[in-house]
Amino acid sequence: MNKEGYFMEQINYLYAQYEKSRPCASLFTSAKYGFEWSVDDGVIFYPSGYLSRSRAALLRCVIPSVPVCFCGREREREREREREENVIMPELPTESLKNAVAKLPRALLVLAGDSEWVARTIPHLANRVPVDMLGRCITHRQLGDFLPYGDRKTRWWDVARKSSLPGNPKVKDKVIAAYQLFNEPLSKALFLAILRRYLFSSDAIIPYMEPNLQYFADVYTFLENEVFIDCGGFIGDTLEQYLRIKDRNTFDEYIIFEPDAKNYSILQNYIGSLGQDIRKKVTSYQCAVGQEKETLRFSGGEDSNSYIDPEGGEEVSCVTLDEALKDKMPTFLKMDLQGHEAFALYGAKNLIAQYHPVLAISVYHYVHDLWELPLLMQRFYPDYQYFLRAYRHEEEYICYAVPKERLR
Repeated sequence: MNKEGYFMEQINYLYAQYEKSRPCASLFTSAKYGFEWSVDDGVIFYPSGYLSRSRAALLRCVIPSVPVCFCGREREREREREREENVIMPELPTESLKNAVAKLPRALLVLAGDSEWVARTIPHLANRVPVDMLGRCITHRQLGDFLPYGDRKTRWWDVARKSSLPGNPKVKDKVIAAYQLFNEPLSKALFLAILRRYLFSSDAIIPYMEPNLQYFADVYTFLENEVFIDCGGFIGDTLEQYLRIKDRNTFDEYIIFEPDAKNYSILQNYIGSLGQDIRKKVTSYQCAVGQEKETLRFSGGEDSNSYIDPEGGEEVSCVTLDEALKDKMPTFLKMDLQGHEAFALYGAKNLIAQYHPVLAISVYHYVHDLWELPLLMQRFYPDYQYFLRAYRHEEEYICYAVPKERLR
């Protein structure tokens, strides 16, 4: 059997297993897990690292009143990781697991780590928590199953929707079509692992790369005259990573779009700290990118989680890349837009068709991004070669679309 036949057999098998074990209709309820739990029972996060604190922050956005405890201390190692990734989470009080269990005896025990760590950790908890709590032990990804269905803020987990959407017969054909765009074995294997995680709310092991390689996978060549378009520039973290890569100071232009006022201010300070030879090549705009030139509502001030929101408390200007870059010849286009990527791609369809830059697009903010966005890129330029990579705790998936002349 050739490689293509093998991988098609794998995805067909995955769907066959899903059909045999369809989740119950009330996907977001604790009935799926065989125990009862209510919001007042609370949540215990273990350990109190970056994943726990980021999940707790999102949980409190959805359910502000939920009781929460954090157990364990990993401060120095976590702080170092946060400094490397340019994201500093606030300090949170921690307590012993024994005290947390006494305070919240019916809580969910959320283990914040990858699947291998969870498997190693559960046996060590057996003598430290009551048996009934051990039965309420879940992973940080499964926490989404217990959140109210339909709240727009639950899109950060969306486990309930992930368990059903790719299994919908009307969607399945799209999933398989997108899957077939990826020819590289690693990309196909990663696609299958993500799909398994979505279909079964599982902790399928996902190979992920170092965070400082995000958007810079070893699948395309760099150009000395690169015109890099950074959509969702945040505080300049991608620019900083780009400048750290050996010999990458030889580029023509770096253009950044960032709509959040707080992030943009920090970005401006960072750009101002650069040497004159680099600074003169960097241009930044405080605006969003989308399908039309318009004014949009926006939820700002949420650091890297600010996003376009019809009910947001702010307004931001939005431009199309086709219009904003009409005098440019972009060679690289990166997008991390908190779920707005599809709109931005539509607004860049002409420059993609004309210049076919390397695309590095986030495909993890909504579950359907995994298949919808690669299919959209292919519609605008059918000769791209596709690659998929995971970063940052296995959760941030980037789809690379590379023209043949830029392949490594």
